[in-house]
Amino acid sequence: MGHKNFTIVDRHQIESVISELKLQGSGLVSKESRGQLGEILGASHLWFMSVNLVFYETKCRFSLMNRLVETESGKVVASMMLNGERSFNIPDKQAFLLFMEQLKAISPIEKEALDAINAVRGDNDDIIYRASLSSVILKYQVFSDKLKNIKPENNEINVIHAIYVEAANYYSKAFDALKNGIEKKDKALIEYARRMLKSGTDNIAKYNREIKKLTEKYRQL
Repeated sequence: MGHKNFTIVDRHQIESVISELKLQGSGLVSKESRGQLGEILGASHLWFMSVNLVFYETKCRFSLMNRLVETESGKVVASMMLNGERSFNIPDKQAFLLFMEQLKAISPIEKEALDAINAVRGDNDDIIYRASLSSVILKYQVFSDKLKNIKPENNEINVIHAIYVEAANYYSKAFDALKNGIEKKDKALIEYARRMLKSGTDNIAKYNREIKKLTEKYRQL
């Protein structure tokens, strides 16, 4: 296969030429050897292309390096680097397992924040205040941000993930309102915080029911 200005040479043909000329080590870069290689292949220039692929999760990063080399001088007369990233679909069960692994990686952050708030919950709101809600809020925000950054590859999983994200939003609103309510001694804000906590808890219960169904579904596959 070729063109009036270009000829595509099979790699094995090039390898046989190099083997014939014994162009290893310093011989490969000598001017004489380069000229001989060009003559045998009938080429004044050689076009070299290398591809590097890196796969991670559901994406592939690639880099493509092109070089046009003058055979006689060995001079690179032109070069071009192309970089890019592509997403690819993965089977539903694999997408589910990936989702669960991503949740597992950030769950210790959530547990630390919720344990901190649960340790100081009680009838006396001042106790919660003295425990420094600011620290709890910051810890939970880290978890919430990481949770939102998870992008499920399956629509069914995405719906369940959205329930979890909504629960996290409710909790974040509750913690903020609780902190402000205590600082301002605003009972309305404190009551709002309690409603948000309940909504968050209800969403977590819904999430747990749905994730249990999905686990059973993929266990049978």
